[in-house]
Amino acid sequence: MEIKLEKQEKSTAIVTIIVPSKEVEQQLQHTLAHLAEETTVKGFRKGKAPLNLVKNSLDPQRLKEKTITHLLGHAIDQAVKDLKLKVIANPHLTKEDTSKPDWIFTLEFPLYPEFELGDYQTKITVAIAKAKSENDDKKLKLVFDTLLNSVKMDIPEALVSEEVNRSLGRLVSQTETLNLSVTDYLKSINRTAEQLREEYQKTATESLTLDFLLFAIAKDMKLTVSEDEVKSLQGAADVKTENRPYLESILLKRKAVDTLLKL
Repeated sequence: MEIKLEKQEKSTAIVTIIVPSKEVEQQLQHTLAHLAEETTVKGFRKGKAPLNLVKNSLDPQRLKEKTITHLLGHAIDQAVKDLKLKVIANPHLTKEDTSKPDWIFTLEFPLYPEFELGDYQTKITVAIAKAKSENDDKKLKLVFDTLLNSVKMDIPEALVSEEVNRSLGRLVSQTETLNLSVTDYLKSINRTAEQLREEYQKTATESLTLDFLLFAIAKDMKLTVSEDEVKSLQGAADVKTENRPYLESILLKRKAVDTLLKL
């Protein structure tokens, strides 16, 4: 298997994976053997039919799709390891060519943005002092605006798109609840679909940027989260292992915000 980094920009790595024909055939046979264990062929007990009969009974497209899934699973792990990619989300398959003996795939890997925090504490302290506001909401907006204006980073387009699609999904649900079509809703707020998407993109980009910044600030300030704090947020004595990183990130960002407001 050959793994090539085509380019890396805007927190996205574009990777080409070439699987030679020999490896393709090996994986096809491996997938076939796996599927044979759960396939029933007339005249044989489940999982006991010869592979050639199992292959004849299977949809060729299903065998191919399963093989691709297995190949890509291995290839993705190998690409992350070999190229030392700091991946933040699942890669997206953008191109696939399985028409020739060697199979070729192109994937886009969303990466953690690289950025420098700089002297953010001084900038926030000065901004708050100039504003002379005691209103916490206004101070919070000032903190966020200062961070967004002073630290630049590229957010992976894939993450922004996911956020935009989630927002659009919520909008559809809300309009359906009100017995409105999205078209009628857009007319009522004097927006086109494109304008709304652009607004969602801007909001998503700023929200994701702040998430990365606050998490980095929490790390810079050496803020920590206790077990009791995690349990309190979860509202249960036992916290599921898979939920812990998410809950800890929420608490760390909250602590970062609280600390920044006191500067």
